[in-house]
Amino acid sequence: MRVKGVIFDCDGTLLDSMGIWQSLEIKIAQESGIALTEEERVVLNANTPVQTARYFHEKYGIGANPQEILSFMDEVLEAFYRHEVEPRRGAVELVEELKRRKVHMTIVSSSPGSLLRLGLERAGIYSCFEEVISSCDMGISKRGPLAILRAQAKMHTEPEETWGFEDSLYAAEVLADQHFGAVGIYDTDEAGTIEQLEQVCDVVLRELDELDIDKFLRISQEWIGCRIKNESTAG
Repeated sequence: MRVKGVIFDCDGTLLDSMGIWQSLEIKIAQESGIALTEEERVVLNANTPVQTARYFHEKYGIGANPQEILSFMDEVLEAFYRHEVEPRRGAVELVEELKRRKVHMTIVSSSPGSLLRLGLERAGIYSCFEEVISSCDMGISKRGPLAILRAQAKMHTEPEETWGFEDSLYAAEVLADQHFGAVGIYDTDEAGTIEQLEQVCDVVLRELDELDIDKFLRISQEWIGCRIKNESTAG
C-alpha cells in the first residue's frame, strides 16, 4: 500500500508568510498601546482573521467594530500575498514532484481562500491541488478534524494512505489523532519547537528541500505497514 494523498498546510509550510500575520497582530496591538503576552500570541497564531479582529475588539475595545479591524487586515494581507509572498525553500519542487508521481494533494489552511489562491498562484502551484480548503471560509477551526477529513474525502484516500505537512504543533496533533502520517516543518517556536514537533510527528524538517522524496515514500510505506499490523494486533 502506498501513500496516495498529502494534505498541506499553507502559511509557514508552503509559503513563507507567518511573519506578516505576526507583525500585523503586533502592529494592531502596539498602535493601541497593548503588549501581547506570549500566551495571546500563541492563541492568535491559530486564529482566523475574523477571530483575530473579534478578539482585539472584544477584549481591548480596538476599532468601532470587528469589521473595521478586519478591513485593515484584509488590505495589508491582500497586497502581501499578491505581490510579496515567497514559497518556502523546496516547496515548489516538492509539490511538482508529488504531482508528477500522481500523489493526490489538497491544502487545508486557516487563511481565507482568497489569500491562499493569491499566494499559491504567485508561487505557480495553485493548479497542483485538487482542493484548497479554508477553515476560515468554512467557519471552523483547524483545532478540530473537520477540515482535514474533508480533504481526505476529496482525495478518496484511507487514513493509512494519507499524510499531512504542518508547521503548527496543534494541527500536527490533529493529524496524529486521525491516524494520518505527519511531517512537521519547523517555522517558529510559537508554532512549535523542533522538540515539540518531534514528539508528535513521524518526520520533522527545518526546510522542505531536506526531504528525500524517494526515502519519504519508502519510509511512509514501511510506517503504514507497521501501523496496520499494530492496529490489527491491538484489535
